[in-house]
Amino acid sequence: MKLLRGATFSHPVVAPFLDDVKAGNFHLRNFAVKADGANYRLMVDFELGNPGLLEYIRKGKAGYALLVEARGLFYRKLYSPLPEKQELIIDGDLLSGSIDCIPLVVATADIPEYVLDDFNADYRGLKISISSGDVLAISSGQTFVAEKMYDSLQKLSSIMQVIRDEKVAPGSMDVALHEDKITIYVCPQDHEKYGTLSKLPEAAPLLMQSLAVPALQEAIVEMRREDGSSGERRWELALRKRLDVMKITIGDSSTADIACRLLEGPLSASFSSLDDLISGGNEE
Repeated sequence: MKLLRGATFSHPVVAPFLDDVKAGNFHLRNFAVKADGANYRLMVDFELGNPGLLEYIRKGKAGYALLVEARGLFYRKLYSPLPEKQELIIDGDLLSGSIDCIPLVVATADIPEYVLDDFNADYRGLKISISSGDVLAISSGQTFVAEKMYDSLQKLSSIMQVIRDEKVAPGSMDVALHEDKITIYVCPQDHEKYGTLSKLPEAAPLLMQSLAVPALQEAIVEMRREDGSSGERRWELALRKRLDVMKITIGDSSTADIACRLLEGPLSASFSSLDDLISGGNEE
């Protein structure tokens, strides 16, 4: 959290390490983290000792917020506005390693004439204009270590879903990437068959080869098109994390090769599954 001490703002900010405002007491009174197997639950309790800023919060012009950032990953999200006490639930797929949680108070509306009674003398008499989203208070925050719960791509349901769509032709599929999960659209007949087969362990490799591989190829093309920019879609965060762990550069080879490496050899798994099915049928 040392970087916060070097932060600069164009307006006075309430902070224990700044002298912009005399009553600079602001911190997390309580902070606790629990893992429930799939999610991380963050319990936060803000404490603010500045009467003027508390009044802005009471009037709905400012609110508590928590900035959650995973060091070295592509996850950075501001949770705002929050009540004084709040439990945040964050998908375990998104967090790994050191996680910084920085408490803030941010403006939730434009404040044309922002005034606190205990401004430092340098700010007295100045007309200070605040825009919605500006930081009004900041503290050093807390850090915790998020252990890897499970491999996101070993549980494809965490980043991929198969949806029925009347507009899709039988035997075909369509892929959408704008939501948190990669969405595969199939016709009603195929969706019904998918629902039956997805419950059979021996069918999993075949479904992965026929649905997951082409869908992942579409996702990789999209990531290449974005030229390395980081988004907040769950599937993209999970894929970037997996690529980093496997030391795969997204532009090094074909989308088919990368998809198969990410899924750890779905073609071989499909052949093995077919061999088992054929062998089992011959034994009968």
